[in-house]
Amino acid sequence: RAFAVRYGGRLVLVAALAVSVVGFVGWWWVFQAWPLSGDEFWAAFDTDIFRHGRLMAAVPPTWGPYVHALQPTWRLETPDHAFWASTYLPVNAGARAAFALLGSPALAGPVWSALSVALVWDLARRLWPDRRDAAFVAAILLASSAQLILTAMTPYAMPAHLALNLAWLSLFLRRGALAQGGAIAVAFLATGLHQWLFSPLFAAPFIVQLWATGRRRAALVHALAYGLICVFWIAWPGLVFAAHGYPFLSPSHGATAFALANALNPFSGGLMAENLLRLTTWQNLLTVPLALAGAGLATRERASPLFAMAAGIALILVFLLLITPFQGHGWGYRYLHGYLGSLCLLAAGAWVRLTADEPLGRRAWAAFGLASAASLIICLPLRIGQAKAYAAPQVANWRALAHAGAEVVIVDADSLWFGMDLVRNDPFLIGQPKVMRLDALTPVEIEALCATHRTRLFVGADEALTNVSFQTAAERARRTRLRALAAAPPCAPPLAVGPRR
Repeated sequence: RAFAVRYGGRLVLVAALAVSVVGFVGWWWVFQAWPLSGDEFWAAFDTDIFRHGRLMAAVPPTWGPYVHALQPTWRLETPDHAFWASTYLPVNAGARAAFALLGSPALAGPVWSALSVALVWDLARRLWPDRRDAAFVAAILLASSAQLILTAMTPYAMPAHLALNLAWLSLFLRRGALAQGGAIAVAFLATGLHQWLFSPLFAAPFIVQLWATGRRRAALVHALAYGLICVFWIAWPGLVFAAHGYPFLSPSHGATAFALANALNPFSGGLMAENLLRLTTWQNLLTVPLALAGAGLATRERASPLFAMAAGIALILVFLLLITPFQGHGWGYRYLHGYLGSLCLLAAGAWVRLTADEPLGRRAWAAFGLASAASLIICLPLRIGQAKAYAAPQVANWRALAHAGAEVVIVDADSLWFGMDLVRNDPFLIGQPKVMRLDALTPVEIEALCATHRTRLFVGADEALTNVSFQTAAERARRTRLRALAAAPPCAPPLAVGPRR
């Protein structure tokens, strides 16, 4: 404990720097600088647009009629197909574009994650001013999280959610107009990261707690601020349209429609159990057990920020269980990534109570040291190896597609594991080849493409691992016809690859 008190601040700084270095190097080594999921791709897509000083990219007239096949999901396009962008909000991509000015957009995730470690340390210092060891424990628990480090290697908005949640909380817990105004400014950025709902859900328990403890004026100010912020970001697509001379339109995010369509999934309980198991096993071995103990202790002190943290985790879990229990791609449980700081602070609260007894405290320090060493020496390399092995087939498929020797590659997405994620194009459609999704095209469009461009079909070789079993007979018949058409002259012979999962 004396060592942590004396050297804790310097060790936390070293840990934060290590997180940033490993996160940056990992983007190139683990993922080969390739965005694995659609969310990651769209962040990179919008980053490229913003780096050119624009809000949307102009679609060349030749390719305008094919935008529905060039980017089948999460696409924001103008009614005449003249411009496009993603349907995600812009702050994450804007931050990545700013980091590009410093050398690389891949710096964003590592810097956000390193900042999160420092903010957890700062918050713990404020919560337990007489127990500086608690700040050290909270920061090391976060810095040794495999989820934190792997997600830092990606373009996901989750590292920024975590850092901005903690920055908002650090300002929110301070008194004074300047700090409260700063919290509102951070809330504006956090709400506009990629989807507007996550930041208000994090803040809601703290604002309700303000009201319940008698600070109702402050609670109303923050509630009103969040209301106006949400209105602005919900209207963002319409503002982008208006900036390009189109009528104000505000289409819903495709992910929102997908979540509502899959709400009350009968498999929600099993999916959520898997999510929580991944969450637990991707953290420091002590984080979740201590956090559960800390949450139990927090229920006895309802005016404590720890109670609001526990309530916030419960709130987001219920929301996700009902609306979107399936996370798709992600390391650990990415939808709870913004709450990793809360988990570590709850764990620190349990640590403070646990180590109040000196003999028990010595055993607790030994357990903490062993758990942290095992998390960094055994668990983290294991998770990095798993992530690299998971990403390798998709990266190999993309490289094969990019070197297919064609101007247009039509991907039979249903014949490949996560084949939809191979349908990627740069926002200005400068690069070759143009990649399109087979089932988004009509027979007439396929014939036109084959007649005017060197076109090749990209299919999976292992039918046992395809999504065919989830399709209706009519859908399978239509896909078979399209596939045969895309493989016939004047199209080039199909290129078959295995998903290797």
